[in-house]
Amino acid sequence: MSSRPLTCLAAFALCGITLAASAQSATPRPTPTPGASAGIAAGTLVGTRNPAPGGPIHDYGKFIGLKAISTQVQGDFTSYTLPGGYTDIGRPMTVKCTATCVVVVEQMVTVDAIDGLWLICPLVDDNTGLTGCPWQGLTRQFESPTVVGNGTFVWHLAAGTHTLQPTVYLVYGGALTDWTLVATLYQ
Repeated sequence: MSSRPLTCLAAFALCGITLAASAQSATPRPTPTPGASAGIAAGTLVGTRNPAPGGPIHDYGKFIGLKAISTQVQGDFTSYTLPGGYTDIGRPMTVKCTATCVVVVEQMVTVDAIDGLWLICPLVDDNTGLTGCPWQGLTRQFESPTVVGNGTFVWHLAAGTHTLQPTVYLVYGGALTDWTLVATLYQ
């Protein structure tokens, strides 16, 4: 058995979670009966679904008036030791723009570090996105050292071939425990 804790997302059966095709239904779901959690039938969802708070959720394609041309995905869940400073994670990805384009990157990173600030900083042609690389905050000192961060990064690019490199920064070093990057090209 791995010494790495399993998440419910990675092990639905171990967490007792059942998913169903009706997950998007607006119909209220039955409230669970205390002590009856083990008897939930497959396909049954428990509880009620609440609407998303805040304003509308924007589809980037509609928001920027362009069409999604391609999507690339990378990620890993193997733990790697990271030195302090910037570290490339994953492989460089090639983005080909036949005309002026927009690249939107959504990235999630989980790190283990004893102390210090950290950030997620994907680069295109060694340049940060329009919003830069925001700090994710401090890693924990006395509690669990595992923290999760995420960000959405946008680049307006000229026609041509560009290189996207997933990167993470830790002030004092630590470990990369898992990460996912989704890059979508719009034209």
